[in-house]
Amino acid sequence: MNACLYCEGVHTSQFTFSQFLRGMENGLCELCLKKCLFIKEPYCLLCGRSLLRLSSQFIDHDICKDCAIWKTSSYEGMMTKNRSLLHYNDFMKEWMKRFKFQGDYALLPSFKKEWRSLFYQHFKTCSFIIPIPLSEERHFERGFNQSEALASLLPRQIVSPLSRIHTEKQSKKNKQERLQEELFSFSFSRKLNNEEVLLIDDIYTTGATLYKASKVLKQNGAGLISAMTLARS
Repeated sequence: MNACLYCEGVHTSQFTFSQFLRGMENGLCELCLKKCLFIKEPYCLLCGRSLLRLSSQFIDHDICKDCAIWKTSSYEGMMTKNRSLLHYNDFMKEWMKRFKFQGDYALLPSFKKEWRSLFYQHFKTCSFIIPIPLSEERHFERGFNQSEALASLLPRQIVSPLSRIHTEKQSKKNKQERLQEELFSFSFSRKLNNEEVLLIDDIYTTGATLYKASKVLKQNGAGLISAMTLARS
């Protein structure tokens, strides 16, 4: 028997053998997995947001209206696409609270199978992975960087050419405030050499964090830049 990482319930014979193996591989029992909403097509070709729940007025030629606005900004072309694994529903909010803010690092393998599958489906040609950094203050508060943890589950070299400029938490700011603020500096001793890179973050909200990181990387020699996030709000 194997205990679920999230609810700590035990897998018993009431599950089929395939369900048992699925629970073992992911670390979550089937009951917890059923509370997860995995993002499926159709989704926005740029940010990966599900289009199933959006009315036509919020969709513009297979991209959401938010991404249509990004395409008309100074960040146009900085990032090719983002793909997210899960909807940021009530279950994921609680999961993220425990993992990110309460430091329950043991939850990390919860979606390892699907996370790696998403990588192989969309990003297997990337040269290396760049986790979104935390400021020193935020890293000290949490004890670890959740983006680095998620990146560690993927089969690519992790590099850290970005440094975070310490600011108030992004979740406390509106979209306009996020757009106006500088978040990152480039801390590598050399420029990038047109490499294809993949940014990793935990949640895609407005896209501001990823676009700002992409712009700094582009200014310092990066080639194609994509992003992969665990959840999409």
